[in-house]
Amino acid sequence: MTDPALDASPEPALATSLLVAGHVTLTLVGAGRPEAEVADAVDQLCAMPDVPVACETTALLGSGRAAGSIEALARRWAPGAGARIQVRALLTVDAGYVPPGMGMDSAWVRTGLADLTQHGVAMIQSRDDPAAADCGERACGVLPLVVAHGARSQPILSACPAAGPAGVHRPSAGLPDWNAWIVAALQQLLRPWQDRPDAAPGPADLPVNGCLTDLERLRPPGPSLPSIR
Repeated sequence: MTDPALDASPEPALATSLLVAGHVTLTLVGAGRPEAEVADAVDQLCAMPDVPVACETTALLGSGRAAGSIEALARRWAPGAGARIQVRALLTVDAGYVPPGMGMDSAWVRTGLADLTQHGVAMIQSRDDPAAADCGERACGVLPLVVAHGARSQPILSACPAAGPAGVHRPSAGLPDWNAWIVAALQQLLRPWQDRPDAAPGPADLPVNGCLTDLERLRPPGPSLPSIR
């Protein structure tokens, strides 16, 4: 695919492992591209007669600023919405997702979270990244989102290692390989739709909301965790 808004083949280190999972994985790469433009590109892809994998079992993978619109796109392509593509999972790297919200008194206010009855959610971001604690209309970090999901006992997959600035992905004892975590997370989220008898066995399950567990374990006495509740 050549459309600059998305790429059906993730970075080479991930491509083979994700292909084994037997699902379409679209990587959003056009940060700042209009949502409708990205959606049209995907709709055209899934209308092609030679798409190798069924579009009704799709994962969206967004990285950095390109992750901002991933939740809105997942809602647009939710199962039952009548689109050719059906999103079953979304995963963000170096960012969270922007949750539903609205302008109120010159400020942006969150009005909801990703609908886990429609698609699974996984997020990974270094907690050393200053953006990890911020949440607004255009970008939202992992930390406030894991707290909000955790307050509702919602089963997301998350990781927030002390991995250096955004994009560095420094290995740590708790998370030595970011790519391996991404593959494991997507396979775990998509497992309910895995019906390929020749598919490779999945890895051991990742812990639910591992980032929140780490934050609670590491939190010193003092100010509370960032929250968007």
